[in-house]
Amino acid sequence: MKNLLKKQARSTSSSFSSLSTFPAYAGCKITRITVYQVDLPLHEKSYKWSGGNAVSTFDATVVRLETCKGVVGYGENTPLGPNYLPAYADGTRSGIKTLAPNLLGADPTRLNLINSLMDKLLKGHPYVKSAIDMACWDILGKIAGLPVCELLGGRYNDTYPLYRAISQGSSQSMARNVEKYVDEGYRIFQLKVGGSPHDDIERIRAV
Repeated sequence: MKNLLKKQARSTSSSFSSLSTFPAYAGCKITRITVYQVDLPLHEKSYKWSGGNAVSTFDATVVRLETCKGVVGYGENTPLGPNYLPAYADGTRSGIKTLAPNLLGADPTRLNLINSLMDKLLKGHPYVKSAIDMACWDILGKIAGLPVCELLGGRYNDTYPLYRAISQGSSQSMARNVEKYVDEGYRIFQLKVGGSPHDDIERIRAV
């Protein structure tokens, strides 16, 4: 992983000081924000969808938040390339570079404060803020001694069915991929279509 950004708090005082939700950790502050870039290769070598779009590697961003109490939180953001959704990996890291200096000294357990501050510093671009938000939730869960799902309202299920996205290809290749993943236990599939209607119908029928 490539360490792309390190910011260290320069003093113990900060205008972002606030009381923690948990008294035992009153005064918890962000002291360092480190950003890593990670290339995630695809199991199927490439991922294709409509319009001739394809990716061969996912460009992921991992954020590490350190606090003065020794609690560390992690978050990540991995857009599906720059032309799938209004988000792209270089934008994530550039946006975090803008946000990070102003988050040092803030209390990561005060999620509303953190998000309000990020919205003030950077209009829009929620995908940029998501990795930091996730890392703050991680810290809050560790301090509270609870899974984040409990902090968000409670566990809904103990198990969750997973789906498998099937990259666009010929009807035969897509059917073979589905068959392989059925053998692995998958039962829900998302087929990447969006070519000619005739070809798409053939793909669906084959699967």
